[in-house]
Amino acid sequence: MTQAAALAMLCVGFSLPSQAQTCPVTGQWNVGDPFVGVGHGSYLHYTNCGTDSSPNYVLVETISISGFGSDPTAGCAWDSQLNLYVTDTKSGLVAELNGINPGQTGSSSHGVSQTLSTGVGTTSVMFDASGNLYVGLGGVAGSLTAPGLLKYTPTLPPDTPAGSFTYPTNPTTTFNTGINTDWIDLANDQKTLYFTGEGFVVQKEDLSTLAPSTTFSTSVLNQSFAVRLLPPFDGTGGVLLADTTNVVRLDSTGSTVKVYAFPNSTHLQALTLDPNGTSAWVADIKNGNLFRFNISTGTAEFTIATPGGSSPNGLCVRGGPELNVVPLVYQVGTNVSATASFGAPNTLNSHAWSATFDQILQKFVLVVTATEGIDLGRFTEYFPNQAGCGGGSGCIGTPASPATLTPIPYADQVDLAGTTNTQGKAVVYRAANEPVLNTQYSGGIFISTRYHLPALSNAGGFYTPPTCLVSATGVYTGNPRIFRDPASKPPEDAADNHSFAFDATTFSFNGDITIGGTKLNDYNAADRCPSHVGSSATFLSPLPKAKINLGSAVSLGLSVVDASGNPITDAVTAPNNITLSITDQNGVPERVFGVPGNSPNFFKITSNNKYKANLDTTGLEPGQTTLCVTSINTNFTDGIGTATGPGEFPPSCTIIILK
Repeated sequence: MTQAAALAMLCVGFSLPSQAQTCPVTGQWNVGDPFVGVGHGSYLHYTNCGTDSSPNYVLVETISISGFGSDPTAGCAWDSQLNLYVTDTKSGLVAELNGINPGQTGSSSHGVSQTLSTGVGTTSVMFDASGNLYVGLGGVAGSLTAPGLLKYTPTLPPDTPAGSFTYPTNPTTTFNTGINTDWIDLANDQKTLYFTGEGFVVQKEDLSTLAPSTTFSTSVLNQSFAVRLLPPFDGTGGVLLADTTNVVRLDSTGSTVKVYAFPNSTHLQALTLDPNGTSAWVADIKNGNLFRFNISTGTAEFTIATPGGSSPNGLCVRGGPELNVVPLVYQVGTNVSATASFGAPNTLNSHAWSATFDQILQKFVLVVTATEGIDLGRFTEYFPNQAGCGGGSGCIGTPASPATLTPIPYADQVDLAGTTNTQGKAVVYRAANEPVLNTQYSGGIFISTRYHLPALSNAGGFYTPPTCLVSATGVYTGNPRIFRDPASKPPEDAADNHSFAFDATTFSFNGDITIGGTKLNDYNAADRCPSHVGSSATFLSPLPKAKINLGSAVSLGLSVVDASGNPITDAVTAPNNITLSITDQNGVPERVFGVPGNSPNFFKITSNNKYKANLDTTGLEPGQTTLCVTSINTNFTDGIGTATGPGEFPPSCTIIILK
């Protein structure tokens, strides 16, 4: 049986920059930076040296790609590692530029990592949530290459230490052969494609059925070029379309609802969305101007005049919304939550990463990515004799047999054709940029992931959780935890190799504490054998779905027993503790109690070996509320390394109704 599962919790601090940096910083790629394909094998990179409300974009660098032709470089996109994929129409090449910034561990900054020969007419690229690369090709007079859509499925697990994807030389699947499919965008169901062939219509098709495309809109005024879906990215929010002399906003039916005009611009082709959630960008291939404009009002917020001779025909912004890249906008307030959702909504493939900040002091954008199928073999580096050995880069450390630590493969349980119970993939979430402590936020951060637990192999499914021993007998045990790559020593290459040094359910500190330059990045959900295999925690009070007056105090009672039914009496005795996390009816985290460094023990043990606490419901959201307890262990190697204990019992939850 498949069930929804949730994990929590982490409170971490961020380190402040050691000194103020000048702007721009050569070679530094930041969230919100636009990249513009301007021809002659080149892209221009700009950065904002002002603020989002008062922008000032300046040219950082010109990036030249060897092998690209003299025609306009075209569309571009970001993968889940925020590597940049760029295209060239004349040479028919797609090149990957390494997204690692100067000073980070890894290969040379922003060098070409791989190149695909996709054919003359290559115009645009994009990724779905599973890392599949789509390439849109238009027709070119005299070319032997047929227009259409190419799909490249990545080689899994990634075969580089940094976890970058590689793609086969030839496409995995070909769509729309002979049909101009120049500019493409894919809905969040991962299969509904919107595209233009630089004609006078916008097309729409279902890639899962291989059925011919249908006309989405004939409301375009002129030749149509780049098309981008608007939130919630399922088609209901409509699309933006670069329509030569204007940008046109179409609703879910394809009807025009707004037309945007820009000074002296009659050749608008490239278009993309900004990560700030309110702006979009468009470029004029003839006059070289690039406009950031407000989607609601149409007001031009900033204009970039590219250097003379530039022909901007491709445009993408680092951290802008993609199916595997989600920018989260945090507004000023208290207990502010935002969720990055991935996979097709309302299916077993849907999963999410959330972060709730105690206090937002200044608006910021946090970009979260999800990488499916990444090599997780290096759990053995930090969890020797517990984790098994994965593929890709292999094992570092001593693998366990059987493993007592297993990543949960919950992504891609259903294929595009709707086939269930396919072999799923583990996911790594990455927060790509850091808010600044005491400037943009203060206090702690509550991290959670949500996913659909895959069917177990002993029930005909594909997932085998760790085999944990009870009286020398192995039993499947689910004890989901969040593991976090530290991006701090040891070892030197931890962040790039996804070593997952911390069991994050046991690594928790206030936001005003920084340890070893800890960063908010790289999370994976895995099952880990608890120290008491076969143990369980049961809520004695309140009763399930008990109706509680909002603002009143609730008495919490908990029974914790081992496999034989005997009480576990040291669940709140150091180094053990019990945390309580609270989420509202929409799955949004609201509060967490019992985190080491955050508060004293929340639960106390009674004389009859039960655990009790009082919960003040003031400030919680009305409606269905989920209470979950997690056993944690607060010991760490050298204070910042691997959690030495896995917790005593698996998480347990109950539901109350606040009215």
